[in-house]
Amino acid sequence: MHEVVIVGAGPAGSIAATVLAKQGCRVLLVDKAEFPRDKVCGDSVGWNSIRLLSDLGLSFESRIPELYSCGRVRGISPSGYVYQGSFPQKDGHYQHGYVIPRKHFDHSLWEFALQQGAEFERSRVTEPIIERGRVCGVRSTINGKAVEHRARITIAADGANSVIARCLRPDEASARHYAVAMRAYFGGLQGVEDCVEFYFNQTDLPGYGWVFPLGEAVANIGIALRLDTYRKNGESLRQAFGRFLRDPRLVEKLAKATPIGEARGCLLPLASQRLQRAYDGALLVGDAGAFISPLTGGGIYNAMESARIAAEVALEALQGNDCSLEELRKFEVRWRGVIGRRLRVEAIAQRLLSWPGVLDLIIRQMGRSEWFASFVLSRF
Repeated sequence: MHEVVIVGAGPAGSIAATVLAKQGCRVLLVDKAEFPRDKVCGDSVGWNSIRLLSDLGLSFESRIPELYSCGRVRGISPSGYVYQGSFPQKDGHYQHGYVIPRKHFDHSLWEFALQQGAEFERSRVTEPIIERGRVCGVRSTINGKAVEHRARITIAADGANSVIARCLRPDEASARHYAVAMRAYFGGLQGVEDCVEFYFNQTDLPGYGWVFPLGEAVANIGIALRLDTYRKNGESLRQAFGRFLRDPRLVEKLAKATPIGEARGCLLPLASQRLQRAYDGALLVGDAGAFISPLTGGGIYNAMESARIAAEVALEALQGNDCSLEELRKFEVRWRGVIGRRLRVEAIAQRLLSWPGVLDLIIRQMGRSEWFASFVLSRF
């Protein structure tokens, strides 16, 4: 029997497996997909994610050739105000991030987890094993054959449509606590720079469109809309995406652009909802635990940080031979201490940015005050 079974081998699952395996824990990482595999995302990896990976001993710059460094940001308000500048300094250095296709980023993290000693199995998890109110592992299928994996602790990192989360927490939050997104890759763009771009318009607030560069003339282009706003607009996600591609502000950039592959969409459970994330024998991390930023819709850093904290709590529980809910509740306390305040601020900011005038004021003021611009950009 494994000590820990982790469902989902994306960034959250792979980071949890890495932390556990480094300490000699017998950990099984389970995912329905074969790696490398694609994942719908804006592909932006910020400075805080880079720092976390470095702390774990993973320098992905040397492992992933398909990355593009971005040190600047451009934002265009609903009324046309424009801010452009560098990301602020941190510890004497300008912050910068990367745009990395998730196919390559996730594969690198998955490989690293296996190199630390984690085991991997490709199978489709169907449900958690629950006995006397306690999660004791998972049931899954491999080529139609049912199998069981029992473990002292189960970590759910299986994404927005988590099988584990649905079983443990069947009630669904209201639409304002979810977002939807769609993205596609395009080649042949004009004027692509080392600059991530955000486009805001009155119809889609709180939400935005983005253009994230992936090299010369190539970019990840997409939209993110809060689910209630999306439903209110009365158009399909593909129609909303098409409307963004026709935005007059993008005409010159996309004049000769051609799509690379199909546009794909996804659901994003936002961290603005109050949820239980620790159970007797189980922890929910990443998108499965609804750790996605209510402000940006980004989830990579929160996924990895929540997974790191969950793995550390799991190790302590195993060492103390106590995997009860009371012991695993330490996870709730610790993640709030690390990222909780930030998520609360982002939830408030998201509500404020539902008003076009507020966005106009913020972006205009960013252009006038370097201090204010640094304050706003430090939220990203």
